[in-house]
Amino acid sequence: MNADLFGADAPELGNFVNKIVEWDVVVGFEAELLVRIHDHSPLQTNLYRNVNISRTLRSLD
Repeated sequence: MNADLFGADAPELGNFVNKIVEWDVVVGFEAELLVRIHDHSPLQTNLYRNVNISRTLRSLD
């Protein structure tokens, strides 16, 4: 995952979020995890959008 996708706030996200983005997890678990991030992160909208973009691009490979 390219950290530049998250812009200037990438260092605050840490490796934990980058691992979430890279994992191919069960859809239900991923949705629950993203909701938790969405509810508790000041970067909620951008993170959710970037994860969706990342998953879409991966599926086109």
